[in-house]
Amino acid sequence: MMTLRLRLPALLFVYLCLPVTVLASPESLRAAVDAGDTGAVREEVSQLVEAGSLRTAPARRLIADYVSAIGVAEQLQLADLLVAQSTAESSGRRWGTSRLSQRAAAAGNLINLNQTLTLEADLATGAELMVGNDWRITGLQTVDPSLPNYVSFDYDGSAVLGWVARRADGMNGGIHSGEPVPALVVKSGNLRQGERIVLRYRQLRLPYQATNELRLMLLVSPGEGETWYEVPGDTLSVVAAELSQIRALAPTMITPREPFDITVRYEDAWGNLAQGEFPSLEVLVDGVFQDRIEAGINAEQVVRLSLADAEQPAAIEIRSSGGGLRTRVNPQIWRQQTDFDLVWTEITATRSAASGAGITPAFTFDSVGQTPSVSQLPAGTAAWLLNSPVERGGYRGVITYSDSASLIRNPWYGIRLMHFQAEIPGDPRMRLPATPTLVEVAAGQAGYDWQIDRFASRGIRIGLTGSFRGYQRELTGTPQGALTAVMQRQGETLLDALLAGRTYVTTGHRPYIDVSLGGLAPGERGQVQGNRALRVRVQGTAGIRSITLYKNGEVLEQRRFDADVNSNILTVTLESDTNPYNQQTDLPRNGREWIGFIRFTGALPVAVSGPGFVRENQAVVINPRNTERLDFMTWTRGLPSSFAAELSLAEADVMMELQVRQGQEDSSYVPTTRSPSMLPAVRQIVSLAELREGPVTRIIDSQGYRDRITWALTRPDVPSFQYFEFTDFSQPRAGDYYYLKIEQTDDHVAWTSPLFTGGSDL
Repeated sequence: MMTLRLRLPALLFVYLCLPVTVLASPESLRAAVDAGDTGAVREEVSQLVEAGSLRTAPARRLIADYVSAIGVAEQLQLADLLVAQSTAESSGRRWGTSRLSQRAAAAGNLINLNQTLTLEADLATGAELMVGNDWRITGLQTVDPSLPNYVSFDYDGSAVLGWVARRADGMNGGIHSGEPVPALVVKSGNLRQGERIVLRYRQLRLPYQATNELRLMLLVSPGEGETWYEVPGDTLSVVAAELSQIRALAPTMITPREPFDITVRYEDAWGNLAQGEFPSLEVLVDGVFQDRIEAGINAEQVVRLSLADAEQPAAIEIRSSGGGLRTRVNPQIWRQQTDFDLVWTEITATRSAASGAGITPAFTFDSVGQTPSVSQLPAGTAAWLLNSPVERGGYRGVITYSDSASLIRNPWYGIRLMHFQAEIPGDPRMRLPATPTLVEVAAGQAGYDWQIDRFASRGIRIGLTGSFRGYQRELTGTPQGALTAVMQRQGETLLDALLAGRTYVTTGHRPYIDVSLGGLAPGERGQVQGNRALRVRVQGTAGIRSITLYKNGEVLEQRRFDADVNSNILTVTLESDTNPYNQQTDLPRNGREWIGFIRFTGALPVAVSGPGFVRENQAVVINPRNTERLDFMTWTRGLPSSFAAELSLAEADVMMELQVRQGQEDSSYVPTTRSPSMLPAVRQIVSLAELREGPVTRIIDSQGYRDRITWALTRPDVPSFQYFEFTDFSQPRAGDYYYLKIEQTDDHVAWTSPLFTGGSDL
């Protein structure tokens, strides 16, 4: 039986895979929808599908265009009906079953796997079997057996089969646009009931996130232009890999001498809870032994502590007895030092279970056809994802007082909050006036902070959010993902604080950030009398590299705390923008690779490090055959990536030559205004004398984008606490807005929601 969960571009997936029909009488269906008569709507759709008059590709496009055009209410109701009708119809057309040669494998691994299709009906010449490309697996291919995700087949019957490429959207192909997927076509003869086809997957790269339901979907079409039907079969359980790290999470706000819980997680390299037997751990407070976690098989343990009163809470470290596993607990603040409680949450459009312990799930924007998620929403409200293409408004989440049946009467009835996502950017023009608005600035491993000014410059008061997992396929594994910190006042619900926009976003770390401007908190709007004095207190999880203050989209003040012109430690930071080309309404720019080296004249690198290098495609080493050179590779998508080298100076006049080879942008997205491109090689020469004057930033042209390489001499011991004050003496204007970007030495980034002075919410 075919079951669909429309988590991603739902309507694209509907017209790709579902047997739907041309609306022979759209007027009657529209009348039923306008009248809010759910029963009549269901009857109209049922009759149209039963008529069997629409099964061609143009018909599927027509239904998708119709549903997109007639608005929110009809999308919520109609897509659900189409899914139900498709399930009923496909259950009577069973073409075969599939079985896997193994049912479980470790996350992130390359495996060999066989999938056997046993036919339960005849298929004639022209029939096709599509190998659905699960959105979590980077493209299957039939060309090169030496490369990952290679698929071949075995068949010993009389029919002649051959590979062709088909384009598919949604869960079976490209998330954002059609991508080629392999399909077997019956070139001559007939496939007979009872025959078997064995698909052989070689070096199949499994997702990095554990899941119980990875489906290598097979779809059968009895002939060209016919409907595609799913073949039922086994799913693959992707389990955690071996123990690689530990992570400890505690409340940010604590009270002296009152107990609090620390959750300790034994994880694999990708952040999944590991399996097996785990070693004992020691709990240290300011370096002094405090408690022990006994060895065992539970991958998640809780230890309870209390801390004595002091100016600041003590530092807590958890480690194995030999020190091979160690982690620090996230920074903590005495509750009496702030007016807020800090709640770490995730707001997402996919049910990714991304965060693990220490996260309060806010809500999931459920696609049409899903059962609403368990969330922090009050009773009587629901969160829905409106997943239109960019040209039709992009991906927008709405929280409404009413259910979809009530929305039929008015597409905008009862909406309390709108959430605009970044990977399929939501259009500000599609926002309902005076509606509280959240804007996504980070998702997965990418940053999209251009979204801030896209909305705030229009006078829209916004709060910022981040999603631990994005829609983009995981090119490499990482335990990191964006989080949202919600500043919740006493007596408020989590939703109340989100409606106020009182948030900041991080790329996965958990710093404490306290910002005030004339009594305003991030996300708030108000009048500020006199000069606007902004105060910032940051307790990071690593050294604070810089704090940048923006006003109305321009840098107002930047302070760099790691720079030391007398140091012999060189830090190089690489950055690439994700803003759609020429700031058009389009998909964001893809990530880019950086592969190159730095050759030193008059100095030798004696030690190198990449504090933020956590992915498989990031590395920095001293070249073993040429000790005057360090080699590096990394990847960026809207976030910085840096590495450092400690230099031994042989001469006073030191020169550094950087070369980056010609590179390729990813093709996870295919924007309209600028396709993923080959990027030119880069060569730069910087002298040590220049860096003794301060950091140097060089701009490079990357096919119309301005990527950046920053060189700096840095100190080895950068403080993780910083206090920042700035007073803006300029003439105030109604609607001025300020926000902060905070970077750490391990490349983690945080953004505060804008603080708005004057004006009114539009």
